[in-house]
Amino acid sequence: EFRRVLFRSVDNDPAAMTVRELCALTGRSEATTTRRLRTLIEAGRVVCVRIPWTRIDGARTHVPAYKLTGGLNEIIAD
Repeated sequence: EFRRVLFRSVDNDPAAMTVRELCALTGRSEATTTRRLRTLIEAGRVVCVRIPWTRIDGARTHVPAYKLTGGLNEIIAD
C-alpha cells in the first residue's frame, strides 16, 4: 500500500523541470528562478511535483520539480 501511495505522488511528466534545469534553460539565477516560481505557484499557474532522480552516488530518490498547469501562451505573455 505504501509503495502505491508513493508512486501516485511521483510525477513522470517530462515537462516537469527542477530549479537547476530552469536556471540552465533561462540563464537566470536560482534566487530569481525561485522567486518567479513562487509567484506562479501562488497564482495557480505552476504546480510542484516530485520526479525520479538519480543522485551522484547512484541512489534513486525523488526531487521537487515544477510544471505548468494552464496554457503555455499565458505564461509566455508575462
